[in-house]
Amino acid sequence: MESAVIDSVMAVQDPRRFVSLSALAKSQLLAVSGLYPGFVQWYQNKVEPGLLSGERKILLRASQGRLAGLAVLKIAEERKLCCLRVLPEFQGTGVGVRLFKHAFEELGTEHPLLSVADQRLPIFDKVFEYFGFQIGAEYTDLYRANSVEYSFNGTLLLPDGPGGGR
Repeated sequence: MESAVIDSVMAVQDPRRFVSLSALAKSQLLAVSGLYPGFVQWYQNKVEPGLLSGERKILLRASQGRLAGLAVLKIAEERKLCCLRVLPEFQGTGVGVRLFKHAFEELGTEHPLLSVADQRLPIFDKVFEYFGFQIGAEYTDLYRANSVEYSFNGTLLLPDGPGGGR
């Protein structure tokens, strides 16, 4: 496996690869779906159509010939890093920092909008500090009851239903 960008260009130029890599990305993102009710619906209703329309991209980062991490980007409206996951065996190897930097290039900003659940914040503290990200707002019960979601580098467009604005 090699690093790739799943987007509307790939969908047109190499539809088979688009379908294959999209399925791989979806399967790996399901591991974080328990943190966000409505995650599967969000992925199916927002990410998949957005990949075809050019509003979204998925970055795949490979290491040692295997998928090491991935990130979902929202190009339209917010310039948002929607989801970033480094697979457990590659955590602490720099894959996450490389994904962030690649996301900055694709989004055209070094301070993209993003949000993190309170329970996941300690995982990202060091990298957010490294990149100079600033808390924009706190949202109580936004995606999950009894949880706080923190936005960085700005404020979120509020969701319009299950999995809304992600």
